[in-house]
Amino acid sequence: MDAPATVTHDAYLEVERDGRWTAQILDLPGCFAFGRDEAGALAALTASLPTYYAWLRTHDDYMPDVRGPWQVVPRETLNTRLVGEHEVNAFFAPDAQAVDDEELDWGLALLGWAHEDLMRMARALPAAALDVPPPQGGRTLRQILDHVGQSQLWFVSRLDASPVPTAISQLGGETVERLDRVHNACESRLRGANEEQRARVLDHEGERWSMRKVLRRSVQHTREHTAEVQRLMGGR
Repeated sequence: MDAPATVTHDAYLEVERDGRWTAQILDLPGCFAFGRDEAGALAALTASLPTYYAWLRTHDDYMPDVRGPWQVVPRETLNTRLVGEHEVNAFFAPDAQAVDDEELDWGLALLGWAHEDLMRMARALPAAALDVPPPQGGRTLRQILDHVGQSQLWFVSRLDASPVPTAISQLGGETVERLDRVHNACESRLRGANEEQRARVLDHEGERWSMRKVLRRSVQHTREHTAEVQRLMGGR
């Protein structure tokens, strides 16, 4: 029997200001991993692929069962930098490409699945648990949920010529349901973007933004903090 063909993905790396490396696959939004150096980040990214494809299959019965073996090839490496008091994250070459209908549908599906996972955990928590301090310090569950919502509002505001993100504290309502309203509003805004908005690149405070970057940052950020909530819940 012939050996299965190797599945190759392009990896894009970002070196954060604290020295940590983030590796991600832009064709698979929300597929990312961290490492202390390039080799560590790429190895962790390769190791994350079975879990990522399994995650896709939990939400899409028609997703093919991709088993690998996998190979990730570094294509671009950029550094996070500081402009004034603002941290500027990477704008990779593919981020400048316009987002077509199919890509927008896929990006929003991934964001919706990530949000669904987070909401499922959040709704299972008693209200009192949201404000329990973590045993090792850090943010409470309520603060994490508010951070996810505020960040989503901020990401989507990057598509405006003069962005003024809404403060989540001004929206009112209970934390978990408010996060759901924020997600729905942001999804509606992204889905309603016209061709010009899907293609343009904007500069805010020295950082370049596009629809493609907003989508990939949104999915990654939600999945990252969903994992954080899961770890906190498991430690209680």
